[in-house]
Amino acid sequence: MTTTQIKRTQAAHVFPASTVSVVNATPGITDSANGFTQLDVGSAVTTTSTAGRKISSVTNPGAAVMDGNATASTGPQACTLTPALVNVTKKTGGYTDKTGPLIPQLTTGQQTLVQFGLNVWTNCGGVGTAATRAQKILSASGIFVQET
Repeated sequence: MTTTQIKRTQAAHVFPASTVSVVNATPGITDSANGFTQLDVGSAVTTTSTAGRKISSVTNPGAAVMDGNATASTGPQACTLTPALVNVTKKTGGYTDKTGPLIPQLTTGQQTLVQFGLNVWTNCGGVGTAATRAQKILSASGIFVQET
């Protein structure tokens, strides 16, 4: 059995070396330059004390919440947010659900198209002409899909 995964196709979001901070044993991450956007949700966080963490929500341009706690307190430092693969939730009726943090961050029209593309992908098993069409639909909204 395979797992369908998706991720955003945008480039990594790189922050200046002097603006991002985290505090030990807390999930918060701040940016004094107010650089966080909703597109950062789901991205893997790379700093000196956030190994394996992803952005679970963006509170405002200056603050975000990770999916777990930082392992050490660090003041201003370099930070890179890299789009990460997220498992697609498949329902028993042969369709997909809004998946993780990626789809809800899109506009209503894009959400509809992405869910349609994921349903097409799921129903064809990720192979054939239908899979190619699904990939094109998803890429138009900045989403990449794969089977693992």
